[in-house]
Amino acid sequence: MITLEGVSCRLPQAAKAALDDVNLHVAPGEVLVVVGPSGGGKTTLGGVVNGVAAKLRQAVVTGRTAVAGRDIAGLPLHAVGRHVGTVFQDCRAQFFMTHVAEELVFASRNFGQPDSRSLPRLEWITRLLGIGHLLARSVFELSSGERQLVAIAAVAVHGPEVVILDEPSSNLDIPGMRRLARLLAWLRDQGTTLLVIDHRLHHLGSLPDRIVHVDAGRLTVFTPEALHRLDADARRDLGLRRLAAPAPARPCHAPPCGGPVRLAMENVWFSRQGRAVLAGVTFEARPGEVIALAGRNGAGKTTLARILCGLAQPVRGTVRLDGAKTGKRTRQNRCAFVMQDPDYQLFTASVRQELRIGLGDCPAVAARLEEAAARLELTGLLDRHPGSLSMGEKQRTLIAAALVADRDVVVMDEPTSGMDGTRMRALAELVAELAARGRLVVVITHDFEFIRTACTRLLLLAEGRLVRDCPAAEAVEDLLAAGASEEQGAYSCDVCWT
Repeated sequence: MITLEGVSCRLPQAAKAALDDVNLHVAPGEVLVVVGPSGGGKTTLGGVVNGVAAKLRQAVVTGRTAVAGRDIAGLPLHAVGRHVGTVFQDCRAQFFMTHVAEELVFASRNFGQPDSRSLPRLEWITRLLGIGHLLARSVFELSSGERQLVAIAAVAVHGPEVVILDEPSSNLDIPGMRRLARLLAWLRDQGTTLLVIDHRLHHLGSLPDRIVHVDAGRLTVFTPEALHRLDADARRDLGLRRLAAPAPARPCHAPPCGGPVRLAMENVWFSRQGRAVLAGVTFEARPGEVIALAGRNGAGKTTLARILCGLAQPVRGTVRLDGAKTGKRTRQNRCAFVMQDPDYQLFTASVRQELRIGLGDCPAVAARLEEAAARLELTGLLDRHPGSLSMGEKQRTLIAAALVADRDVVVMDEPTSGMDGTRMRALAELVAELAARGRLVVVITHDFEFIRTACTRLLLLAEGRLVRDCPAAEAVEDLLAAGASEEQGAYSCDVCWT
């Protein structure tokens, strides 16, 4: 179904090839999972197969790439799209319609498919993914996880022979990952060839036929059995995440005992278009804590973070820092926010400018900049335009900018989405250091591997309400063992890791 023969790919202005003499054959109906470090060539591999690398990104592609016997180089992009559907890492980039129901049938109607074919598929796929309640919603009102499920559904409704999914689980809650796995199994059973680019492997279960590790443009192919036979050190050297459920473990640093309250939210409410997004949220947090803010897609996590950082104002309630009631400007000056979508937060012409934006060029800022760049592997990218970076590199740029800003409170929204195991563990160490320096760190995340490694406390939101506040290790242990109440909006244990 997919054939690559001697394929190399060099992106514009890149110092080296993103893919180097790649040979690969993927059989019809095969599920191929692509892993590897950020910037290693995973997304480029997908871009070669769907034609985007050469036709939209102006990459120089040599060798032969064929899908179902058709040479990609000889087809216009719209013709490739009939056979190859892609769920991009930034799913906003592929939305054409303003409402969910229209978006789900856009591709199938655009290719002239009759509704008698696409509408039954739409009904079944929305049921598999649990998004029927979103059909009447605007795409602009969706959470990032809901947008991701809609993008996946739209490609599946179209029904191409090959589906490429770039980090499809990155913004999904645990039930969403399980629904995604069900859809992928159904597509496989329909004969669809799947190319899944993802760092998180545990939710895929027995789906993968082969795993391809891409690093520095070169491919190494494993069977699932061969990957599982690798010892922990070998998997760590490859930068892999865990392959199965980890045993609960204490975080890498102990939570603080007592101390003054750094942040207090008191009965915070927020509404959007008459719907309560947050409903009476109250909690306190102290310097040195690393708090995981968890909950299902659409629970209100990002809205809570935006209020905390001064990007939104509650309709009712109070936010205090060090005991003082604060307005938006004060919170903006004292909090650093790493957004889930890097493109919303990159403004300048180089990474270096991005790291010092609004901070001047004093020696202290310069020293923090060099330290943060080295820590997050950005030193060689400082003169690059942020728009030319991979998604993972953009993400690390924003984390580095938060370090250079040196604020009292650091909030990160899904910072490990798209991160390989090596960088996830490095981020956990970095977060621990920030906490040790007296910073308060709040991390919005569905990544239970990161929670068990880095966080001291877990706040669980459900439908805008805070339904659980407990030590992170205790929460992970509960979720792995018995599970919390579905009525509280938590996750039952059978959807955490299986």
